Amino acid sequence: MTCQVIGNPSRYRQGRHILDDIHHYLQQYGSKFLFLADENVYQILADQLNKSLKNTDIELVWVKFNGESSPDEVKRVQSVFTEQSFHAVVGAGGGKALDTAKAVAHYTGAPLVIAPTIASTDAPCSSLAVMYEENELPKDLILPKNPDLVLVDVDIIAKAPVRLLVSGMGDAFATYYEARACKNSGAKNIFQGFGTNSSYELAKLSRQILLEDGLKAKIAVENKTVTKALENIIEANIYLSGVGFENNGCAVAHGIYNGFTALHKEHHFLHGECVAFGTLVQLVLENVGSDEIYKVQSFFYSVGLPLTLADLGWGNITDAELKQAVTAACANEITHHMPFPVTEESLYEAVIVADKLGAYFKKNEE
Repeated sequence: MTCQVIGNPSRYRQGRHILDDIHHYLQQYGSKFLFLADENVYQILADQLNKSLKNTDIELVWVKFNGESSPDEVKRVQSVFTEQSFHAVVGAGGGKALDTAKAVAHYTGAPLVIAPTIASTDAPCSSLAVMYEENELPKDLILPKNPDLVLVDVDIIAKAPVRLLVSGMGDAFATYYEARACKNSGAKNIFQGFGTNSSYELAKLSRQILLEDGLKAKIAVENKTVTKALENIIEANIYLSGVGFENNGCAVAHGIYNGFTALHKEHHFLHGECVAFGTLVQLVLENVGSDEIYKVQSFFYSVGLPLTLADLGWGNITDAELKQAVTAACANEITHHMPFPVTEESLYEAVIVADKLGAYFKKNEE
């Protein structure tokens, strides 16, 4: 029997310099931790973590993340975990390192602590780990539980490139619109149940915060400062969007991302940037009012999210390539989480119109 279901990380802690006190948060999970991070993230966090753990019984052993969230990398780190008898896993950095840490914790049955250093996606709170293999499409590994603890150090995230924060806004902004589509179409969420009222309200809150604080947060990071607006956006990008997408579901916005990345064409856009354009495509497909599209375009323009294919770096995409990307998007189940049929033809036309509307908006603004 299908029911409503909601999943969350067991604990979510966000604050300034919160990693200064990491020893307080780790001690309940054991004394010997595998710390998975790439070299850059390790260099950023090492002094802060070592200072926190000094004169404690907690041992945090760095295992270098090799850069790709793949089955082979998971097996390698899993072997290290088993050989050295670790008690728990701490994953730090961006999405791929965190997804690898999730998979290792799952296969070893260990507690999992996640410490994101960027707010570019909503991956940290989710039970989803994306696995990549050469010459194959990414595969979603749905895990039976969310992280035990998510630690979000606002000051660390504030030092990351502003483009990453803005990309996270693009990912988070789609959450409400995809939740609305899933609710109206009766689509199931990642837990194979239906979303709750609370998860839907979290998705709406994410959008509200982004509209109110997005530009202010961007300016704060550009000037290397931490403000309440930035803290709100970090929560929206990581927690509200993370809980929102898992518990409500995804639709065309992420379907477009999956289709575009399946196209073997060089690209330099980030996940959230492409999802943002996908949101515009979804709104065109839904034939929402012009005022709503204008509001979304205005927000995207203010923070620097893409409005056109050219903004994504694909101004030279051929018609054949675009149709190939649309075909790949339509082959993805989430693209059909809409309250009406989605065809390759209708989706292709929505991409064209979204692109032209974006160009029209920019012409009038500039």
